Amino acid sequence: MLFGCSLLLSSYFVFGQDQPLLLDGKIDKYPIVMEITIYDTTCDIRYFYLNQKKDIRLEGTVNGNGEIKAKSPDRGDKNMIKEKIDLKKIASGYTGTWINNKKRLIITLKETSADKYSNQYEYLSGIKELKKEYPYDYIKTADFAFTKELTSKNGVAEIEWNTEKYSAIRMPRIKSFYFSSVLQKINTVLLERHLIESKNFLECSSGAFGEYNLSVDPIFGHENILSINIIISYYCGGAHPDFASEGLNFDGHTGELLKLDKTFWFGKTEPPAEDSDKWYSYRDGVFAPKIVELFRSIYPDQMKPPRESDEQQCDFTDPEVWDFPNWYFTEKGLYFGAVFGRVARVCDQPEWSVIPYKLLTPYLNPNAKVKLPE
Repeated sequence: MLFGCSLLLSSYFVFGQDQPLLLDGKIDKYPIVMEITIYDTTCDIRYFYLNQKKDIRLEGTVNGNGEIKAKSPDRGDKNMIKEKIDLKKIASGYTGTWINNKKRLIITLKETSADKYSNQYEYLSGIKELKKEYPYDYIKTADFAFTKELTSKNGVAEIEWNTEKYSAIRMPRIKSFYFSSVLQKINTVLLERHLIESKNFLECSSGAFGEYNLSVDPIFGHENILSINIIISYYCGGAHPDFASEGLNFDGHTGELLKLDKTFWFGKTEPPAEDSDKWYSYRDGVFAPKIVELFRSIYPDQMKPPRESDEQQCDFTDPEVWDFPNWYFTEKGLYFGAVFGRVARVCDQPEWSVIPYKLLTPYLNPNAKVKLPE
């Protein structure tokens, strides 16, 4: 769920021409990278200073000669630094002026591409996708750097916490217990996720009242399973803030990232291919009703329909809230987090919704090599 959200954030401003203009150059003596998305006579601009990485956004107009006049959007943030940019198209790119109150600086820009930049993380699939689809973000992540901080112990796993330099987003790496080949697979996934979430922070928190908060809880380190739950709350503009969570679940013996429908069969046969029509029908007609059935037997009190007098109308008997739950492993069993519509988001992710491992054994994929905790 979250990774799709991450890519959505990347495309926040990319809905104008087929390919936004990608430019680099300087404001005065300070190197920047800029992306301009043009919609007929209007445009959106975002740019970052290479030594800061945080997006700065402007909105403006474009005339028939390619002249651009843009300014900071007025969205009610009195503490936001207001600036204006006037750009004139020339043969080699753009030239113009950056204005803030009485301060005026010269801008020089030329067209660029992701190929001109070396990204030390290009071997990661998510960064390869940025290069292809979102070159501006590929350039931004090129020299992200991490500082190793404190360590902690979660079950059998020793955790090393890393903080990214520009965003201050902190995420774990697994330091010991599992075989080195397993550690490498797990930490590669965690590194890629750390890069994407750091990029999202720098993009999202730059808007009026924007914020992006990430935490990791819980971490379950078991010899058979490593499970990490990522929680994000964010406001990137629009009507409402939002939040989401996603479990990353690894086979402790192979390091492979587990998929729910490849690990458990809640019907009589293997679930259909993910994102197919039959898969959605399976989640709606087989998977979710089975989860409701299990929870009714384990938690009869929590699974009672809400009364009219209840302050929070959390109807956990509705199979739809279990269609696409967050899931991760815990000491007590497999956690499923219900997902409600916006009007009832307070009901999301109840604390109690855990299925003990002994009750999951009949639903374990007969071809799966993963071993459940006891």
